[in-house]
Amino acid sequence: MKKLLSLTLFISLGSLISLQAQPKESLEFLTVDIAEAFKRYTKAQNAKEKLEGDLKTAQEEINQMLEEGQALVQELEDLRARVKNPALTEEAREAAASEAAAKEDDIRKKQAKLTEFEQQTRRTLAQRERSIISNHLAEIKDITSQMAKERNVAIVFNSSGNTVIYAQEMYDITPEVIERINSGEAPE
Repeated sequence: MKKLLSLTLFISLGSLISLQAQPKESLEFLTVDIAEAFKRYTKAQNAKEKLEGDLKTAQEEINQMLEEGQALVQELEDLRARVKNPALTEEAREAAASEAAAKEDDIRKKQAKLTEFEQQTRRTLAQRERSIISNHLAEIKDITSQMAKERNVAIVFNSSGNTVIYAQEMYDITPEVIERINSGEAPE
């Protein structure tokens, strides 16, 4: 029994020593240029183009509102000229003054409406832009993480910032991330 216990202990120690004697797995790392991946991500480009189109449409609406406001200002100027016209009767000048006051009120309301529209549009488009960036960066991160797991890589550095000072090109998986993210392959 002692021999069996000694033999088991010897084999266990031998296994432990042989495991420790084996070289540890080297730490593997890769780099990815997240900014470049985002810039070349088709889905992100399409979303950005749509956002720019919506911005253009909003600007056209603002321009239309400005034109309407300018027309009201011109009408107001015409009414003010009628108020100062000595050829008109006192009653006609008072009617023009009343119309001018109403027109000024309309102009103030239009101006407030335009300001509110501009502010709301700016907030909405800014929120959409933040959402687009956040969602697409998350998708790029997911693909990058999936690729790192497939390659049994311990660390992936973002080379687009000042994080990585130097990395050999063979460690850069940016082109592969771009290819995979644009192929529509979903991360697991």
